[in-house]
Amino acid sequence: MFIVIEGGDAAGKTTLINGLKQTIQQNGLGNLSPQNTHFLKSPTAPFAPVWKDLIKTSSPLTRFYLFRSIAQNDVEVAKKLLQNGQHVILERYFLSSEAFNWALDEQNKITDPNMRSENHVNYSGLQKLDLGFFLDASDKTREQRLQLKEKRSDWENREFQTIFNQKLRELAQRDNWIFVDTDKMNITEALQFVSNKILQHQR
Repeated sequence: MFIVIEGGDAAGKTTLINGLKQTIQQNGLGNLSPQNTHFLKSPTAPFAPVWKDLIKTSSPLTRFYLFRSIAQNDVEVAKKLLQNGQHVILERYFLSSEAFNWALDEQNKITDPNMRSENHVNYSGLQKLDLGFFLDASDKTREQRLQLKEKRSDWENREFQTIFNQKLRELAQRDNWIFVDTDKMNITEALQFVSNKILQHQR
């Protein structure tokens, strides 16, 4: 199975994934066991240590194609595992990249249609998901969670996050992702909901 957990900053992705890890390590989750399930986070190597520095110095279109390369690399890493009968749970995928670049174009007032990322989106060659979960939270909830962080990144400001998360919602609705409302569900409820969906998919 290829499962992706998506959502904006402070939507609860890491907490949910940690819960899934613990569940699988302790009891398994249907066919998912500690031996056959791999947790990955985008960007995978070799982009993981350098992507933040690269996007700061890139033109809008270069930045977008960097993210597209990251997504393709994530796919290659996941495919090798899937082809060997392993299961992969990936945190973030190209959905985030599409929304993130669109929001940066908006924030930076990129008007040239040749430079805007939305005119270069291409999902061809990416791995099809078995299950895609979109964790959603209100602007107020995410802002409260972000305030607890000691240091924010350049794009973790309220205005950018509002634009980014609205675009994420639109894309998740477009592609029929499974919505997980982390305003209405606590982590235990969200974990149970996601776990049940994974089990149902295996039947």
